[in-house]
Amino acid sequence: ERLELLEMHWEHYRQLAYESATAALLLIDEHKLIDYRLDGDQALQVEVNYWTEGRWQALHDQVSALRQQAADAQSTLTADQFRELQQTAEQAHDQALALVTIAKTAALSSIKRRDIQDIILERLAEMGFEYQDSSYEGEDCRRAYHLKLRNGNGDELVTIVAPEGESFNNRLTFNFFDQSPNEQVREERLGLLREQIEGEGEMKVGPMQCEQTY
Repeated sequence: ERLELLEMHWEHYRQLAYESATAALLLIDEHKLIDYRLDGDQALQVEVNYWTEGRWQALHDQVSALRQQAADAQSTLTADQFRELQQTAEQAHDQALALVTIAKTAALSSIKRRDIQDIILERLAEMGFEYQDSSYEGEDCRRAYHLKLRNGNGDELVTIVAPEGESFNNRLTFNFFDQSPNEQVREERLGLLREQIEGEGEMKVGPMQCEQTY
């Protein structure tokens, strides 16, 4: 009779683990693609695995393996191990939702990088700079966005807007290649460029480098 109770106890926790893993897997699959509405009528479809750089797939694979373990009625796992498996599967719910948030934040941050460069282009056009080239680093829109400008004197400016950390806050830096041989003049122009880009203070520029163009 005691053996029968232990078997029922074991089966109970195996079933709980299986149900938890199944539910977690369903939630993860439901959040593979997220439709996010932007301002106005625009919509953005976010592929969670892409924007989390494979973390969605890793979680999916982990929970799939847990589910497979719990599905085995001949498993050698103990009841306590099934309880741990159940807890891991339940935690995957929160992890999946956290990945959705990360993916949305990363995607919106990428769009913001491009928007920031559009603002920079508009502001520096007033100082005689013209568009030369722009691209995401490595053609990967999860990475930094580079913008290259040049004025009539041959001075070149490369602005870089890059995401930082899990917050994906964008950081703006730039390199200025000036034709003037006078270092003081180059530094003064660098200061003017900073003022023009920062505008009324709504945008902050990080490290700036000014080099003489030979």
